[in-house]
Amino acid sequence: MESILRKYNFQEDRPLQKALSYARSFFTDSEFHLKVIALSVHDQYILFAYKTSSEKEYNFMYRQRGKSCEVSCGEKEVTMENSDFVEVFLKDFEILLSHQNSILDTFWLATRENATNHYTRILEATKTILDSRGEKLTVTNLLLELLYQNQIHLILPSLDFNVLKSVNLNDPTSHGNSRQIEIMEDSKFNLLEILEEVAKSLFN
Repeated sequence: MESILRKYNFQEDRPLQKALSYARSFFTDSEFHLKVIALSVHDQYILFAYKTSSEKEYNFMYRQRGKSCEVSCGEKEVTMENSDFVEVFLKDFEILLSHQNSILDTFWLATRENATNHYTRILEATKTILDSRGEKLTVTNLLLELLYQNQIHLILPSLDFNVLKSVNLNDPTSHGNSRQIEIMEDSKFNLLEILEEVAKSLFN
């Protein structure tokens, strides 16, 4: 983790060093070029997976245990005392998204109906992270679950439509509606409007 702090000029930021120190055994500075990012938000935990450009795969769980957050990856586990599991996850998520420079094959954001507040919080934070990058995130395939129609605006405007090839929108509630859209070249200029209508159809 020290190599990450040195490479990205975080060495003077002591609070950030403290927040990131628990993950030193999980990340290396060569793994910001990801091919897949996938997360599933639940009421008391978050499942988070990513695959690097070197084909390494990592699976994490961020779980709330009383007033503490447990983070596990394989057989490794650490506990963050007096920490909120969503906040801990978002600190790691920000690092990965902020320094992602290659094209993601898949960006998958999923949830469960009983995790509405957590999922909305994560989508709003993701929008803030992506907007702060200075350039749009390049994604080939987006899989996005929506609890509300307007949540599409938290993610889509921050993506590069010139790279996007397919979008899968899902309603994770008991209705279980799903829409798969293949992006045609001549539809990219008004793609957001098209996807707004598709999102609307999920809830009608």
